[in-house]
Amino acid sequence: MALSALASKPPAALGVATQPTVAVIQFVNGAKAPQTAVSALSNALYQAVQSSGRFTAVGGGPLKVNAAINGDDMTAGLEAGAKAGASEILLGEVLQINRSTVTYRLSAYRVDPLAFIRSQVFSQPNSSTAGLVSGFVTNLSTLHAPRTAVGMIYSVTDGVHADLGTSTGFSLGQRFNVMRNGTKVAEAQIATIQLNDASMTVSNTTSGYSPAIGDQLVGTEPLPAIAPAPSNRVNTFNPLALLVVAGAALLAIGHHGQPANVVPAPSPTFTVAPSFSVTGISTGAPPNPTFVFTFSQPVDTTTVDFATTTFASYQIMHGGIQPNPPAPLTNLGGAPPTFDGTHTVLTVSSSGTIVFGDQVTFTFTSAIHDIFGDALIPHSQPFGPFSTARHPAAGSQKPGPAPGAPKPQSVTPQAPRAPKPQAPKDPHGPHVPR
Repeated sequence: MALSALASKPPAALGVATQPTVAVIQFVNGAKAPQTAVSALSNALYQAVQSSGRFTAVGGGPLKVNAAINGDDMTAGLEAGAKAGASEILLGEVLQINRSTVTYRLSAYRVDPLAFIRSQVFSQPNSSTAGLVSGFVTNLSTLHAPRTAVGMIYSVTDGVHADLGTSTGFSLGQRFNVMRNGTKVAEAQIATIQLNDASMTVSNTTSGYSPAIGDQLVGTEPLPAIAPAPSNRVNTFNPLALLVVAGAALLAIGHHGQPANVVPAPSPTFTVAPSFSVTGISTGAPPNPTFVFTFSQPVDTTTVDFATTTFASYQIMHGGIQPNPPAPLTNLGGAPPTFDGTHTVLTVSSSGTIVFGDQVTFTFTSAIHDIFGDALIPHSQPFGPFSTARHPAAGSQKPGPAPGAPKPQSVTPQAPRAPKPQAPKDPHGPHVPR
């Protein structure tokens, strides 16, 4: 499995969407994971929105935005979502990723009128692409699950007043249990309600109870994930107005950002990536050749040990005879095998182990996994035999013939010719014929 192996197409145009429209903002890379993993997670979340049956994905794919200087991407995400025609946006941040699990935060917002829906940290196994998409679908249900209706009495002057307003989804006549120190002490009901508060009637009190500031109100019925937007409302999203009202949502999840410019999102491509594989090339020549191997997905380097033959090995065949037994890559004598910053390119150095005429075969096993849990397709790749190729000018020049002697015929260094009878070639150099 590979996160980037997402076979999907943008949803077909269906006219006016009857379901909430959701824009997926590309994940923030809080874990400093390879960018391929971040893009793949974003694509998986977009596909989850498409396949959820509850939402309509818009934007054609994950939208990339420029975060503010302090890393906040909420404001830019809201603006990008509004331009894409989304009623909600989903922000994601990769917190940790390794071979077995991926941990991330998802935050949902309504675009207009702006409202914070919910933010939660999730973790799921890296089992398969389908499994990740399914996990994201479950996450969406959690983010949009009904809320427990809770509030608090904030005033007992001229009646009992609580922070239960229509702006947060409460309604006239709604009933609550009154709790103090975790114990039910009375029941209450909304008698009158305003945008941000309500007056309460209290009944069924326990002996000696009197309403007090700080008493908690717990609803007997759940609330929707977010209060419905006012009906018959035209879209009035305004980035400037957003700066004024975003503060409440920022405080709700600890964000403190400024607006950022939106990067026009390119049309996303959803391609089926090949299985986890590796190919290699060699550079240089004995005794110090270098081998560079490129993996199709980022490797989970935390589990790989090249000092054993469990993950990779090499065998050298000298002069066409039976090859040596498999040996760890660290036995090649060069610098330790090293991955680049993307965890996809492995450089293996050799020093003095391989000589001209040798053939070396590298083998990589399925014990190597990418960061999404995929096992490598086992692969063996030979290099060589390495041949010598001397430059004609290389080495010291042999002495010429003695004065008056016939000039020897030219000799090709790689393939010496037999000397002519009149100028026999002595193994130790030319000489004057008798």
